[in-house]
Amino acid sequence: MPQSPAVFRTVFMCANGPLAWSVLAFNHAMIFHSYAHLTSVVVHFSPLLLSYGLRWYAAPVDMTGAGAQNFRVCDTDAASCLEVSVLELVGGTLMRFYLWWLCLYYVWIFVALGSYIERNSYQTLWDRILVMRPVGPILQGLLKKWPKLVVQLVYLLLHLAFSTATMFAAVVMWYSQVAHFLFVVAIGMSTIKNAAEFYFEVIASTYEEAASNPDKVAVSKKILAASGALGELAEPLHR
Repeated sequence: MPQSPAVFRTVFMCANGPLAWSVLAFNHAMIFHSYAHLTSVVVHFSPLLLSYGLRWYAAPVDMTGAGAQNFRVCDTDAASCLEVSVLELVGGTLMRFYLWWLCLYYVWIFVALGSYIERNSYQTLWDRILVMRPVGPILQGLLKKWPKLVVQLVYLLLHLAFSTATMFAAVVMWYSQVAHFLFVVAIGMSTIKNAAEFYFEVIASTYEEAASNPDKVAVSKKILAASGALGELAEPLHR
């Protein structure tokens, strides 16, 4: 529905709300050789980029001209986007899409496919949340007292609270291109930072292991020469 401003507002709020903030919540990293990491970045970051381009650079829609073939972002002109209320942005998104998705997710993933997913050891976001602080220990404690489906409902209510809060933050991006641009940069840089920390931790742990077991762990000379700082960790190898 490219001609529906209401649909675009829904896409915008989801892309700049829960999807974008999940990059920070789950430390998604732009690790190019990792299919799992890069897929997570693309899934959560690319809608943010797309919504930025459409919100601020979509061609004006003239139903008699070339603009009619493009996405219709605002009801009339660009100024009308600024007239959309906060209630419409957040409440409209919840009513048109998010609450329906939440109900369908619970019925399909937890009720209909719950035993199938568990039997085949498939992982969902639920499994990841269970081992993450601070929510994980709380949910694990509830699992000892309440039925699993009840606890999973609590989890989705927490998901709803997180998504609603981030949608309110996305309202700022709807009204301000500067704020939106800075947000895009911040989320993008966080994926790079997370990747850098991942590489450093992996390489540093390799150095430490090699330093403590020089006869058992082989480390490439190219890697040793790549960084003087990391090379200090492997100094025992040269002794």
